[in-house]
Amino acid sequence: MSGVRKLVLVGAAGTGSDVLALIASINRDSMRYQVMGLLDDAIPEGTLRFGVPVLGPIASWKSFENAWFVDCLGSPRSYRKREELLERNGMLPAQFETLIHPSAIVADDVQIGQGSIIYPNVVALSNVRIGQHATVLSGTVLNHDVEVGDWSILGSGVMLSGAVKVGRTCYLGTSCSVREGVAIGDGSLVGMGAAVTANIEANVVVTGVPARFIRSAD
Repeated sequence: MSGVRKLVLVGAAGTGSDVLALIASINRDSMRYQVMGLLDDAIPEGTLRFGVPVLGPIASWKSFENAWFVDCLGSPRSYRKREELLERNGMLPAQFETLIHPSAIVADDVQIGQGSIIYPNVVALSNVRIGQHATVLSGTVLNHDVEVGDWSILGSGVMLSGAVKVGRTCYLGTSCSVREGVAIGDGSLVGMGAAVTANIEANVVVTGVPARFIRSAD
């Protein structure tokens, strides 16, 4: 197993299951990764989750020398807390792996930051920029010149037209769409199926067709 990178997944909820399947797909052609287990604050050490062991709480990450970590945290309820949680546990200097599913179509000039995860059948076209610790779920399309900020999560089937700018720590719900050139402010959440036709302020929740302000995201 020379050259195989050891991975520890941070977070043992449903995203962890999806990421394990993604890693299995990457390993299908040639063995690149060995998953040691999961770290989670809510599940007892030694518990088996998705066929792999929970190795301890997140704070125990320093015990795993030479391992790389995968950020499996985040949901519509917790997406704004991911960075804070890792920072509180001293993890941000750690080595986070970037994972790209083999079925993703990624143009040669696309930039993807450390710790990001690109799921099956994602399409990222010319001059797309994806920040660190971003998650792009299955079937999402990022057209030319799209920018996705650090720590943001794009749900399945999201459609971003050209030159859309998604801020830092945003959450875009399943099957929402964003008009060309529109900017979404830091920390905002776009609801499932919404159609965003104008710029969205920071730290708000919007939904509907066209998308309208619902409430503050704080």
